[in-house]
Amino acid sequence: HIYIEEVKNLVSKEEEPPLPLIKMTVLNDTKRTNELEENVSTYFFGEHFYFDCLNMNNATLDSAKVKIEVLDKNFTSIADYIGIYEFDFSFVYNYSENHVLNNYWVALVNPCSDDYSKIRGYLRFSCSILHSSDKRVELSSNATNSDNINFPPQIKIEYYEVSLVLFKAEHLADMDTTVVDFISNVNK
Repeated sequence: HIYIEEVKNLVSKEEEPPLPLIKMTVLNDTKRTNELEENVSTYFFGEHFYFDCLNMNNATLDSAKVKIEVLDKNFTSIADYIGIYEFDFSFVYNYSENHVLNNYWVALVNPCSDDYSKIRGYLRFSCSILHSSDKRVELSSNATNSDNINFPPQIKIEYYEVSLVLFKAEHLADMDTTVVDFISNVNK
């Protein structure tokens, strides 16, 4: 189950905002979001997609992937995609609580473009990968801040520290009183 929540700050090939379309592929099954009528850089989709992956053995579970592609409908070449994010079933099933990624933010980059280290937007989605014996979890959009964004490995984050020292001076003599008095006398 994949819940596409929203996209933000999308950058298209051209100067105008893109016409975003999101394509998800799970085990050779592909689904798409509804097509938009207008170009936007930020949009809330709120669409649920269900994929049935029956009769999976452990080897298939470990090698299965989810691929989410955000593209501008005006450009169909993979080099012009806004961004691609891919993750393993095992990442969700084995390493997340209740087998769910909830309100998960990712930075979108396109590894097939000329500048594959440029962030071209952000995607928030939720995903659950459940076995028939697992308890069902409802995926819903919660108001979250986008401070916790997951970056692909080709993006190198550099942190900088800004130090600020403030001084407060008290009981100093008036330094410019003669200049102020002179200017006020000239203006009379």
